[in-house]
Amino acid sequence: LYSLGKLGGLLPKSQPKSDHLHKVISLAAGLTCVDVPFEVTKVTVNGKTENQLLSNDETSTETPISKLKNALSSKEQFEQHYLELCELAMGTYKHIGRIRSARKVGLSLASYYIECEEYFKAIGFLTDAFKTFRDDKWDLLVVDVLLKLAQCYQITDDYDKYIRTCAQLACCKTLSDDRRHHFFDEMMNSLSNAQNSDRHILSTMEDTFKLNSLKIETPGKINLNSCPVTVTIELASDLPKPTFSSSIQLAILLCDSDHEKHLQSFTLQNGIPNSTNPGNKNRPGGAGSAQNSQMNNPGKEDLNAALMESSYSILRLEIGQQLDMKQDKTINGGRLMCHNSHQALRRKDSQMKVGDLQVLKTDFSMAAKIKDVIINPGANVIVLKANVTSPGQYRLSQMSIEIKHFELVSPRMGCRYKFLVEKTPGKIGISSDGDHLNMIAGIEQPISLKLFTGSNSINEGALLSIRSSMGLLLKTTVDSPLSSEVQILLPRTESFSHTVVQLIVKAQLGPQKDNSAIEHKLITRCPWSNEETKLPVIFIPPFMSSHRLNTVGQRKFLQVSLQGLCNSKFSLLSHQLTAQHQNSQDIPLVPLNPRSQELTLSTGQNASYMWEIGTNDIKDDNPLRLEFSITFQSMATSKEVTHSNVDNSHQEKTYLELYKYYVCLQRFKTQYEIKSRVEPHKGSEFCRVGNMCSMIIDIDKYKEPAHASLMYEVRADQHMWAICGRTSGVVSMDGCDSQQMTIDVMPMSPGFLPLPTVHLSKYIPADQKGGNSSVPKLEPFSSGQIFNKSRGAQMHVLPPPQTSCSTQSSGNNSSVGMITPSPLIPSEHY
Repeated sequence: LYSLGKLGGLLPKSQPKSDHLHKVISLAAGLTCVDVPFEVTKVTVNGKTENQLLSNDETSTETPISKLKNALSSKEQFEQHYLELCELAMGTYKHIGRIRSARKVGLSLASYYIECEEYFKAIGFLTDAFKTFRDDKWDLLVVDVLLKLAQCYQITDDYDKYIRTCAQLACCKTLSDDRRHHFFDEMMNSLSNAQNSDRHILSTMEDTFKLNSLKIETPGKINLNSCPVTVTIELASDLPKPTFSSSIQLAILLCDSDHEKHLQSFTLQNGIPNSTNPGNKNRPGGAGSAQNSQMNNPGKEDLNAALMESSYSILRLEIGQQLDMKQDKTINGGRLMCHNSHQALRRKDSQMKVGDLQVLKTDFSMAAKIKDVIINPGANVIVLKANVTSPGQYRLSQMSIEIKHFELVSPRMGCRYKFLVEKTPGKIGISSDGDHLNMIAGIEQPISLKLFTGSNSINEGALLSIRSSMGLLLKTTVDSPLSSEVQILLPRTESFSHTVVQLIVKAQLGPQKDNSAIEHKLITRCPWSNEETKLPVIFIPPFMSSHRLNTVGQRKFLQVSLQGLCNSKFSLLSHQLTAQHQNSQDIPLVPLNPRSQELTLSTGQNASYMWEIGTNDIKDDNPLRLEFSITFQSMATSKEVTHSNVDNSHQEKTYLELYKYYVCLQRFKTQYEIKSRVEPHKGSEFCRVGNMCSMIIDIDKYKEPAHASLMYEVRADQHMWAICGRTSGVVSMDGCDSQQMTIDVMPMSPGFLPLPTVHLSKYIPADQKGGNSSVPKLEPFSSGQIFNKSRGAQMHVLPPPQTSCSTQSSGNNSSVGMITPSPLIPSEHY
C-alpha cells in the first residue's frame, strides 16, 4: 500500500501530477471484483455466535477492492487506510507473539510520521523498536533507529534526549570514525550551549562507560575521626575522544540487614514494579515511593528502585516440592513447582515501556570521589578516595560520571562490593605481668595499668581519673599520701597505640579468718569517654588467723595462730595481746612467747602465740574482749629496707604493716572437772576383751554454779567399747562438791583403747521456769566451763585368754595400765 501511495503521489511530501493521476486510474480500472452469490459471516447475537448469509448486494460496498480504490482516491483517504492497516497489522503480530514483525511495521509507520513531520508520534515507535533490537543484539538495526531518533530529538529541540542519543551513537563501533566523531562533537557542543541553564541531564552509562574491575582497600578501622577508603577502578570508555570529567563518584551506602537480605534475593511477591506505570506511582512499589524513601532515609537504597534496574536473568526462582499421596498415605509421585513462574516467564514487551530509560540515582551524600579527570578512550585506571566516619558495614551502590552538566550513572551494584568499618573503642586493663597476678593484701604494691587508645588519641596533659572501692587505697608516687581517688597525667599517645601508667595500691587487711581472696575494683574514667570502667583486682591475704582457748584446771591459755596463705615470705614482729575492758590493767595477760621473738611465715606454715589469762578478777557473765596485734613485712621489702639509706623511723613507717585480730571470750571459767577411769571387776586382775569392767566417773565442782542439775552421757566407739546398762543419767550437785558414777563397760578389741568420752549438759527440769512446757530441757555448757581431765587417756586391754599357760604367762607380764593425757586440754574438747 505504501508503494502504491508513492507511485500515485499520495505520500505527505508528494504533489500529485498528471502522470500520477493516470497511474491511479489505470490501477483502479484494472481492479475487478469476482461475483460471489453468498458469503457466510459470523455474527454474535446475545453472546452467541451464529452464521449469517449475506447477499452480494449487501457486501459489495465492504470489499477490499473498494477500500483500496477509496484509499487511492485522495491523500486523506490514503493516510486513513494506511494507518488503519498498520495498527491492525501490529496488533495482530503482537497477539500471535511476533514482536519483531510488529516492530518492523512500527518502523515503517515511524518513517511515515517523519514524512508527515509528526516527530513526537514517530519517537514512540522508534523507541519501542530500539528496545527490541537492543535486547536481540541487532546492532545495525539499533544504529539505524538511533540515527532516526537523533534526527527527531534535534528537530523537536529535546536536547536532553538528543545529548543521550549522541553519546550512544558516538560509542557505536559499527559507525565509521568520522560519524562517531561527529556525534561526539554534537554532544559536547550541545552541552556547551546549555552550560548556563539549570538543567541537569541524567543518563545511564551502560552504553558509554564500562566498569571492568573494582578493588576496595581500607584498614577497616576508624583512625581518630574517620576511616580512609580507597577504591581503584578500571573504567573502559567507548567514546572516540578523550573526555574531561568534572567528578567521578561511587556512592557508599550503609548496609541494613533486612534490606540486604531482600536485595540479594531479588524476589518480590508482585514482581518488579515499573517506574512509568501511572498506577504504581502511589503504591508502595512505585517510583514515587522509591524517591520518597530515598528522601526520608538518606544513606539507604530503596529496594524497589534497585530491582527496577535488575536483569530478569538473575531473578531467583522459588522452587518447592509437591507430593501426590495415595489413599493409604503412600507417595504416588512427586514434582517440583515454581511459585513465581508468572514473574520469570513474563513477556518482556509487557514489562518495558518508554519510561524505562529513566534512571534513578541513589544517595551520594557519602561517596568515594575524584575531581577533574581526563577519561581516555579504552581502559583507564582511576583511584577514588573517601573517609567514613561511622562504623558499620558499607557497600558500593552506584557509580556516577559527570561531564559538564551531563551525568551518567551505572545500574545498582547490589551487595557485591562490601567492606566493614569498625570503630575500635579504647580499652584499659591491668597489665598481665606475673607480679600483678598475685597481689597481696595489707602491703603497698605497684600495679601497671595498660591503656589501648583504639580509634582515639590522647592529647598531652589529659587526665586519667581513678577511684577505688572501699578498703583499697591508691597513690601515684612513693612519697604521696594514700587516698581513695587519684588523677594521673597521660603523655600524648596516637591512635592504636599503648601507654602504661604506674600506680601504687594497698588493700586494707582486716581480721582474716579464712583463706578467701579479697576482691576490690578500680573505677577508671579515660579521656576519650565519660563512661566509667571497673577493673577487678584480686588480693590474696598473706595469712589467716584463728584462736583456741586451752584449759588446765582453772587456768586458761589463749593460743592465736597465723597460717601462711601466699608464696611470699613475711617476717612477724612485736606480737601483743591487750584487753579491751574497763579494768583492763587488772586482767593479767602473761605471754609465753618472748616479745622480741621474730618468726618467718610462708605458705603452709603456722606461727602460734600463747598467753595465760588470769581469771580471778573477771566476771563470768561479762564478755572479755581481747585485741591481738602484730607487725609484719615482706621479706623482699625487708631486704630493700636494709640496703636503703633512710632512717629507721622512715623504714618502719614505709614498710612495716600492722595486723589486728579480735577475740571475744564469755562464760569460759571452769565450773566442773571430769575424771574417769576403767577398772576390772573384782576377781580379775586385768582388762581383757569380752570381760566386764567398771568405768568410774568423778564430777568435781569448782564453784557454786547457777545450774546444779547435770546430765551426763557416755559415748564410745562400738568397735572398742560396749556400754552395758544406761549410758546417761542426771546428777545433782546441789550441796555437794563431787559426784561419782559407775557404769559397766566391756572392751571389744585388744590394745591401748581410748576411754569412752563423758559429756555434761545443763539439765532443766520441767516447769522450772514457770512455763507451760512439761518436757525437761538440756542446755550445753560454754567452751571452757568443763575440764575433762581424763580426755586422751588410754586403757591397755589384753586379748581373751587362749590356754591356762598363756593366761598365766600373760598375767606375769601384763598389768592394768592407763596412759594419762597431757595436762593442757583444749577447752572445746572436754
